[in-house]
Amino acid sequence: MAHLSWRLPLFMQVGLAVVLFCGGFFIVESPRWLLDNDMDQQGFNVLALLYDSDPTITKPKSEFFMIKNSILQERITSPKSERSWKKLFTNHLLRVAIACSAMGFAQLNGINIISYYAPMVFKEAGFNDANAILMTGINSLIYLMSTIAPWFLVDRWGRKPILISGGAAMGICLYMVALIMYLNVSATPSLVALLVIIYNAGFGYSWGPIGFLIPPEAYPLSVRAKGVSLAVSTNWLCNFVVGLLAPILKQDIGWKMYLYPATSCIISIFIVLLFYPETKGVELEDMDKVFTDFYKDTTLVRVSKMRLRKRRMNKNDYNQNFNQPNSFENREGLNEIELEDINDLDYERRQML
Repeated sequence: MAHLSWRLPLFMQVGLAVVLFCGGFFIVESPRWLLDNDMDQQGFNVLALLYDSDPTITKPKSEFFMIKNSILQERITSPKSERSWKKLFTNHLLRVAIACSAMGFAQLNGINIISYYAPMVFKEAGFNDANAILMTGINSLIYLMSTIAPWFLVDRWGRKPILISGGAAMGICLYMVALIMYLNVSATPSLVALLVIIYNAGFGYSWGPIGFLIPPEAYPLSVRAKGVSLAVSTNWLCNFVVGLLAPILKQDIGWKMYLYPATSCIISIFIVLLFYPETKGVELEDMDKVFTDFYKDTTLVRVSKMRLRKRRMNKNDYNQNFNQPNSFENREGLNEIELEDINDLDYERRQML
């Protein structure tokens, strides 16, 4: 019977994998993929199924034409030669960074330190073996329940408020876990259990589900498949690093280990605040405009504008000191140079998006 305690959970996962395998044969393709591959009728049928209604109503038709028009425009602006891995990085570098950071922070913020090693965490806090396993089960159940909230909040609050509030809750909890383990008071086991549960709930409501929502929204259709696969690979790479280093760090530095994911949570807040556009209620076909408008005045652009102003001041000084009689003519030439520089800057910004 003792062997069943670990064999039975593994066997149950095999059963779920079989269900997933069989269900894969009934999953339909994305309507956008179907329309991009000129399977228009199949794409329209999928849209009708998604809205669970008769194909003659207005919504599937309007969305069908919106998606198709967007695809036709992308074929003009992004031909096959623009859909390579090289073009993904040269033309959409900022979007690659956003998508990969969303998936990376989902791991670097420490969730799998808790998920993989929860019994060790609770034992380190002072629980005995049986209670540590019990707390792990309770923690997992609350984590599951916390994932329900984003169903109702993601399009009401928006992506950024959820990620920021979740990151703040997670970071505070991990800092408090480190502090309480350092103090090692009589209430340490209870406080650590409470903080870990709050941390897990914070992740389940924010970076867990929303992290996977960001990459498909970040990329245009022409490179979406490549971009999302790259972002998911980033998630698993960070997962591997966290899973590999967590037990080593726990043994070597103890409670200090929790400071690393806690700091990552705080960093992720500022990254989201400064560099993530809000995509609440925006159709995928309109994402390009959202990203373009958001990055019109990023730090990169502001720094470039400061450099242009500095260059202009230097040229003004040169005109005043060495060529005063022709200052008016030089000023006109300078305006032309500035205009060209700004146009070049705008072109570079659009290329990065």
